[in-house]
Amino acid sequence: MASQEGTKIRSITSALDRFHRNLADIPDKIARELVEHWQSMRPPHLSATPGVDTSALAIGLEQRLWDLTISVAAFAPDHRAFGARALLDAIETEYPAFLKDWQARLDRIMERGKIRNESDYSLVRAAMDMAEKDTVEPALLEKMNGMLEAFEIREGAPRQR
Repeated sequence: MASQEGTKIRSITSALDRFHRNLADIPDKIARELVEHWQSMRPPHLSATPGVDTSALAIGLEQRLWDLTISVAAFAPDHRAFGARALLDAIETEYPAFLKDWQARLDRIMERGKIRNESDYSLVRAAMDMAEKDTVEPALLEKMNGMLEAFEIREGAPRQR
């Protein structure tokens, strides 16, 4: 395993471990399923398996971080903000380099002013959930909320807020 790849895999795995540990006590069905799934799949990621491309493994684990924004957006409304903040905490603490990509992607969505797909929706939803208790410009929250509502109307599937 290349040193840089190994470090990236350890950082991502640590972030995923921290996130799932933080979710363990929330009484949310999806959170519980995420924790159980991570516990069942985690060991193979840490073993050096002959023939496994470590860069592909790192890409797959990083994709899991992106996918978690979709999962967190599906939490019950009472648990969604906690889940979003748990994800942010895990990334900030264990894999801060990921935040640059996350912020760049969010910035592109906000500049475009339109949510194009479920992945964009989940990222904006997570950002909004993380921001709601912090000091964020009301105009930014209003813009995010408007984008979320427009996507929900366009997709014909309003979600619980």
